[in-house]
Amino acid sequence: MSLPPSEYTKLKAFRDLIAKTVDRLGQAQSQGTLAQAANDSAASWDGVDGDFAGVLRGVANNVWQGSFAQVRPTVQAIIGHLQGQLKDIDAQLR
Repeated sequence: MSLPPSEYTKLKAFRDLIAKTVDRLGQAQSQGTLAQAANDSAASWDGVDGDFAGVLRGVANNVWQGSFAQVRPTVQAIIGHLQGQLKDIDAQLR
């Protein structure tokens, strides 16, 4: 089953946003870069999913509450969730 062109375009843009977020969060190697990546990603999510943008801002705001090693598992869980969405979307785009 093929998606109509307008739906394909929307889904592809959503997929690209997810992939960019996964990449930015995954590349963060310090609390500072993680806070910046989460805030930058949140701004991109504002018009798409305000609740998720809020989650990302929460990560950015709480990154200094513990060590990077303590915060990283939460970020990895978010990345894992997003990677699951990528798989689902990729299946729809085929």
